[in-house]
Amino acid sequence: MDYRKIGTTDVAVSVLSLGSWNTYNRMLFEDAVDFIRTAHGVGVNFFDTSFYPVGPHQTLAGPHTEVIFGRMLEAAGLKRDDYVLTEKIWFYSYPEQSLDDQINRSLYRLNLKHADILSVAMPRDDTDWTAILEQIAGIIRSGRARMWGAMNWTAAGLRRGWEICAQRNWPLPQVVQIKYNVLRRNVIENDEWRKLFEDTGITMQTSDSLEGGLLAGKLTPQREIGSDNGGLRPRFVEQFAEYKKIADKLGVSPAQLALAFCLTHPRTTSILAGVSSVAQLNDNIGAIAVAKRYGERLKDELAAFDYADHMTDKAYRGRLPVDDLAGFKGSYVRPPVPAWQS
Repeated sequence: MDYRKIGTTDVAVSVLSLGSWNTYNRMLFEDAVDFIRTAHGVGVNFFDTSFYPVGPHQTLAGPHTEVIFGRMLEAAGLKRDDYVLTEKIWFYSYPEQSLDDQINRSLYRLNLKHADILSVAMPRDDTDWTAILEQIAGIIRSGRARMWGAMNWTAAGLRRGWEICAQRNWPLPQVVQIKYNVLRRNVIENDEWRKLFEDTGITMQTSDSLEGGLLAGKLTPQREIGSDNGGLRPRFVEQFAEYKKIADKLGVSPAQLALAFCLTHPRTTSILAGVSSVAQLNDNIGAIAVAKRYGERLKDELAAFDYADHMTDKAYRGRLPVDDLAGFKGSYVRPPVPAWQS
């Protein structure tokens, strides 16, 4: 396993990070515990979860994901300083449901005192960005998160947020979790993002690195996957045979080819993938050696898949009524964490 630092911090994380959406809730609990223990044993120390019972994420994953994952960590015997955890929060019903409320609920479900990274969705245009960033700073000052990052922000939005924080001496965003893969390189590979990375030191955690499994050869996914911004997937399915030929020529699996591509970007700290088996995990880890072996050549080999149709996720424009939050309403204060975690 290789490790890279997050942003301008000294926090080093594994270049492969494991997501949780519609993953562990589909596994037998005992298998999930064994899987996490195995993953950590081979060097994976970076995990991702989220406050899920909101917006498009509540149907299948729900609040159970955090409960399951927190119990998995405990059953696997992992101590809190053994791993780095990202917790994502949203603006679907903000401000009725505050950022404080979301992180408090999440930590209670996880049975943890803090997250390492608070990953924040891009605020809506009708919200007070300065007030939101002050709330983020307050969560970090309170010890409930060590740092914060952006999730699917535009380059202009992230620069605006970074500058507001810099002017007020608030914690700066250190990482952006954003869709970047073989099909969606144009979202990051442009002068606006390149300059932002250079000016701020922010690094990237790539999400949808396997495009919901398509880039691993799973052309008919058996689970709910993320949105297809720009409608790229049907086009890729038609070209998959060509993509597979490139993988075969290089002697790698389709998944290794996709993940190695993401690792070659100089601002990539970690690639986020939904993995649910040891075989899948070992195959994905193999992408590290592929990236080292082929480097920038991968971009040339995959030029035919450099689609220009991707659209960056936009901030959620509407607002869900508080009653749509599956009963999670009002302000919530997290009970004390058990003494054994102190």
